[in-house]
Amino acid sequence: AYGQKLILRMSILINDDIDELGQGYHIRSSNGVEVVYSDSILENTILYKLKKGERYILDWRFEVCLMQGIYNLACGMSIPLDLTISKVDFCDFVPCAIQFSVQNDVDKQLYGFVHWHNDVKITKL
Repeated sequence: AYGQKLILRMSILINDDIDELGQGYHIRSSNGVEVVYSDSILENTILYKLKKGERYILDWRFEVCLMQGIYNLACGMSIPLDLTISKVDFCDFVPCAIQFSVQNDVDKQLYGFVHWHNDVKITKL
């Protein structure tokens, strides 16, 4: 449902020693349009000095403020090589981890894919 709070959980098993590991996800519309994107750089959650055999659970918490429709969620893990040119070595990428639908909120009509919270200040002059 629109506005529902969700947790996207990623389970990570480290297969080799790694200095840095980035994570991210994409939410795409049913026809492939990128609607939402987040990653460990934006959220300041890069993992460092990982050892073979370690396991991690990574929870992304967000509110679904999307227009009614069907969406695909992609998840990925990468080793940063040169972030100034967005060069990474993908360790894992799941192009369609899950498909989900969002139901309309009867009190709100969206005219774009996403609504995000705004702080609005009105000053009378």
